[in-house]
This record gives sequence, structure tokens and C-alpha cells, in this order.
Amino acid sequence: DFTDGQTHLDILKCIVYILCEILPPKSTLIPCIRALLKCRMLLGLRVMTRSRQLVVQQCIEDYEKWCKRVSEDYDKSFKFPKQHYLIHALDDVRLKGVLRNGTTRTGEGIHQEVKQHYGQTNKRNTEAQVS
Repeated sequence: DFTDGQTHLDILKCIVYILCEILPPKSTLIPCIRALLKCRMLLGLRVMTRSRQLVVQQCIEDYEKWCKRVSEDYDKSFKFPKQHYLIHALDDVRLKGVLRNGTTRTGEGIHQEVKQHYGQTNKRNTEAQVS
């Protein structure tokens, strides 16, 4: 399977139109995904000025508002690591520069190795057993 790192963004760009055809008109999922797409696209810009940072901050707050509404409407939890990362995205931009300069792909391969080692432990005090 070939992926250039844009697959998630490509799906986000298309899914809003698909959901508009499938979901009821007042569904909270549509504005929630639209807010996520807006955040993702703004965070992907090559230049991040202070005024853009303010816009991104507003988008993140808007997205969090919609996530709470979706949680209430669909009884779904948004508590997972990549969701939490969005809260810190602007701090990362301020410290390291635009997100286009970073990647998580280089560390993704180690997950399988860690999972394999974890499987060989007794699931208690794992740090000492794995290291």
C-alpha cells in the first residue's frame, strides 16, 4: 500500500460532501468534521504568522466545541492521543516552526517491535522486563 502522508487529508477533503448526503441535515458530525478539516489545513500552511495563529486558535476552540456536542449526541469519546495532540499543535508551531517541517512517520515502525516485546511480559512492571 502506497501512502504519501496525505491520505488522511485527502479523505477529510471528500468526507464532508459524502456525509451531507448520508446524515440528517442537523447532524453535529458535519460541522465537527468541517472544523477539523479547517484546523488541519491551516496547520499545514507553509508560513504561520501571528494573525494566522490566532485564526488557528479560534478554529481549534471551535473544533473542541463541536467535539463536545458530538460526544453528547453520539455518546462517543474523543479522548485519544492524536486528538489530544491538536491542543498542543500551536505550541509546537511556536517552538519548532510550521508542522510541515516535522513528521511522525519515522517513529511509527517501532510500534510493532514494542508490541512484540510487551507481549512477552507478564503485563506487570513491564518497563523493567522490556528494557
